[in-house]
Amino acid sequence: MAYAGQFLKFTWMFDIAGTDEIADTSLNFSSGAGWTGAVTALAELDSGTLATIRQSYVEDLLDGLANISWADYSRLLALKVAAVGTDGLYLTDARISEATTPSAGTAVGILPQDTVVLTTRSGFTIGGGNYGRMYLPHTSIGTVTGSPYANSTNTAAVAADGASFVGVVRDAINGDVTATMIPAIMSQVGSGTVKEIASVQVGNLTDTQRRRRNRLPETYATAAVP
Repeated sequence: MAYAGQFLKFTWMFDIAGTDEIADTSLNFSSGAGWTGAVTALAELDSGTLATIRQSYVEDLLDGLANISWADYSRLLALKVAAVGTDGLYLTDARISEATTPSAGTAVGILPQDTVVLTTRSGFTIGGGNYGRMYLPHTSIGTVTGSPYANSTNTAAVAADGASFVGVVRDAINGDVTATMIPAIMSQVGSGTVKEIASVQVGNLTDTQRRRRNRLPETYATAAVP
């Protein structure tokens, strides 16, 4: 199984201060099926552009934390950009844009497993590779009182922020890269597909990822039965 073309993988990298726990979330960009210019495109990206894309996660996607709660122990450390071949392997060394002062969340009471999920959709229903997902580390959307569900106004706002974020990153990339890049859902199903992201969907339930607490040592409290 192989991808239908090369692509750039943008990965936002996080940690939990004082622990070995790390997390990340990614978004792919390509110039379509058969594209072979990933190494060239990676080299064309300006360091300033990479820094802007790194911070767009906070400024555009989280939108000043107006609609998403981001844990106060979680830090956005860096952006990694890799040129990926049709075999899924790196074609050259990845580039890292590291924050001098990491951005951090402010919300209390967020479990490390909590994650708001952005579902990226191509608009197609036939064939594979029609949707992808971004799991946003250490985040939650507040629930309605007496309900397990988030307010529909908030989920609509997060979906809008997610769609805007994808567009902002796309435009920043295309400002540097010669090839025309699209936000892409990359699939290895069959002969592989490259489908452009047309929309972003957000559900009204906060998801969980257990692996986001695997490196957090746990201390137990014990009480004897009287």
